[in-house]
Amino acid sequence: MKHVSERLARPIRVATLACVMAVDELSESVPIFHNAYARAPERGDMVLLSEIAASRFASRYPGRVLPRVGRKIADPWGHPFRLRGCDARWKHACELVSIGPDGVTGTRDDFSSRELPDDETYWTESLR
Repeated sequence: MKHVSERLARPIRVATLACVMAVDELSESVPIFHNAYARAPERGDMVLLSEIAASRFASRYPGRVLPRVGRKIADPWGHPFRLRGCDARWKHACELVSIGPDGVTGTRDDFSSRELPDDETYWTESLR
């Protein structure tokens, strides 16, 4: 029988990958938002950014949806993503953050769009 930590490791990795996919989709939606509204998104724009990301995700992965809290896209632990650090001059300068499974800001389990590896094979390999 596998040790408890080994049995739990895969669900945690799957949740982590789901979080990464949502952060990636939201990040890719920032330039689209910028082009549509001629400005960088602000904190109050997460609903609009979520709509763009959900539409892109649905067209890329038919039949699948990103989880939501209200009208905002949520991480796998039910917390809405947070937007911070947007610079009006740079459409790619926004940071999207998940507060992670513990639900507390600024802890080691937080996910940030600025800290994720660009190499998709990293995430694919991490699920094995």
